[in-house]
Amino acid sequence: MKQNYRRRQLTIRTGLEHINELESFLDKICDDFHIYDDYYGNVVTTLTSAYELITEISRQPKDLNIRFQSRPSGVMFSVHLDEDFLHIAAKHQKVKSLGENKKEERELLQELDETDNKLMIMSLLSDNMLFDSETETVDIYFYITGINDMLAMQRTQLLHNYYERLLRKTKTHQQQ
Repeated sequence: MKQNYRRRQLTIRTGLEHINELESFLDKICDDFHIYDDYYGNVVTTLTSAYELITEISRQPKDLNIRFQSRPSGVMFSVHLDEDFLHIAAKHQKVKSLGENKKEERELLQELDETDNKLMIMSLLSDNMLFDSETETVDIYFYITGINDMLAMQRTQLLHNYYERLLRKTKTHQQQ
């Protein structure tokens, strides 16, 4: 995949000694797209939890592919799960059912292990998580557009106000 501003890819080795590479990748993306404050924490925590989850499940070190894509509705990270796909997707269904089964909630909470907790964190901090069985990936969505759109609208409004004042001042001068 060709690297550019809106599409990027990171191939990283699993194992906690490589987590700083992931954090650098996420920091660069968040800086480039002006993602700060709460969403910055959500993005970093979600993706590092995914990395830790895959590291725990696949006991042998392997290469992990993470793709980033900027969209009009926000940003998306696609994590290729490979042979761990079915295991993680099944665990996600278990965690997802926790919110749907109010009666059994206490029993389900007792059954959760550390990997389930990581999946729950990922689900709660991201705006959407979709598992694609054809590509064996999980797509993690954050519906944010960054600060650029708001700044552009503010600056457009300020420029509009300036020209209106200038026009009124010119008309007042012409009437005198």
